[in-house]
Amino acid sequence: MSEVVRGAILLISATKGGNGKSTLVLSIASELVRRGYSVCIIDADKQRTVSKWLDRRNQLIEEGKDIPYIHGNHKLSPIKSTVNAEALRHDFVLIDTGGHDSRELREALILADVFYAITPPKQASLDTIDDFIGLLEETRMVNAERNDAAFLNDASTHHMEKDTREAREFLADIQDVLPLSRTVIRHRHRVYETCHREGYGPVEIKTRTSGLSQAKAEIQLLAQEILKHV
Repeated sequence: MSEVVRGAILLISATKGGNGKSTLVLSIASELVRRGYSVCIIDADKQRTVSKWLDRRNQLIEEGKDIPYIHGNHKLSPIKSTVNAEALRHDFVLIDTGGHDSRELREALILADVFYAITPPKQASLDTIDDFIGLLEETRMVNAERNDAAFLNDASTHHMEKDTREAREFLADIQDVLPLSRTVIRHRHRVYETCHREGYGPVEIKTRTSGLSQAKAEIQLLAQEILKHV
């Protein structure tokens, strides 16, 4: 009997709200479909941020815009059967959970092939990483093959800023549990606000927007790293 092949399951999350996880999910999804992969986003967040973005994107497609379709499914706990079913249909399944400890987050950690904890380089956010360590160790007993990592999001674009360097030093103590990605996503408010408002990913925006080329490059670097993991 031939082995059933499924797509990769990716979780990007945080235990603190407002860290930009939904923005990163939709940004990475748009880059993966641009590369020709079939992608489904499981929106397991009650706020439905990604689902609302997908609604706007689907409207663009209906209007004739030449952008690839991203599948979506809004599902709260239990999510296992939905995630597994979509993984059989698509190359990538991205899961977006709420920015707090939840049943959806714990279930997603058990299902994920790759998990990224995101945090801005601010102490209040960095302190919540400790909350993840226990969750990772607990769920890794069930999902020992999961690749875990962290990356800094919403970092300052100022060349003299020191928060990113200090955040790297702070996270160095947990490198054995949660390795830190070399990719840093910088604060590009205008770019990502345009994405949310219009239904595009940063790699798809055509209008001139401050910081757009840098945002595209950062998302493409992160997507390339994800592809190496899976």
